[in-house]
Amino acid sequence: MKRYLSIVALLFVAIFFSSCSTTKARTVFCPKRVYYNDTFCVKEYEEKENPYVLKSKHDYSIKVKSITKGCRNDYERICAIYKWICDNIQYDTSYEIYDADRCYKNKKGVCSAYCNLFYYMAKAAGVKTEIVNGSAKGYGGIGGHVWIFAYINKKQGILLDPTWGAGSVGGMTFYKRDDCWEWFNVDPKRMILTHFPEDETYQFLETPVSFNQFVGFPHVDIDYIKNGITADYIFEKSIKNEL
Repeated sequence: MKRYLSIVALLFVAIFFSSCSTTKARTVFCPKRVYYNDTFCVKEYEEKENPYVLKSKHDYSIKVKSITKGCRNDYERICAIYKWICDNIQYDTSYEIYDADRCYKNKKGVCSAYCNLFYYMAKAAGVKTEIVNGSAKGYGGIGGHVWIFAYINKKQGILLDPTWGAGSVGGMTFYKRDDCWEWFNVDPKRMILTHFPEDETYQFLETPVSFNQFVGFPHVDIDYIKNGITADYIFEKSIKNEL
């Protein structure tokens, strides 16, 4: 009988600790494949006005407190806000919503709205971000676009694009992306193949590329990355015009 009770006790302890570890895992908002990887960009805080930040009258603090509950650092807060935006905001195919407040209210907006909403939500969480202006390349050609540089500490940050993370547009239809993390904490050598910043500082490359080089890069599908071809390999081949 004592042996039976000991076995039952051990099973209870095992189930208890198993449930604890599962609960703990649920507080981590970032998938393992992007959690503290090595693509952090070195850039110190700059106290300057960003012309791409539009005015907001909304208080996002209560919503952000709920979204970031359980987050242990700025990186996880960035993850949580990014995931919420990608899950809840659709692209505005009428091209009428550019600011954070209307984007939040109507749950849709263009790239400027996505990034302004991210900016103000991150600000409410105590995270500094910058809206990066430039050009982006897709199947439809090259056009104006904005994305985000978010600081994980005072000297390091990551590149991310909540608009592309949320989905894509074909004609007047928005198609939600299955995996939003494809455009989170993006390797600079991967980012430059599709995103060309107006300020070359945001390329985060040892040798910045010119706009003409960017135009000449072939369209690189995310499937290349998924199939194990590294961003370094694609970038180097593109620079040498071997793709």
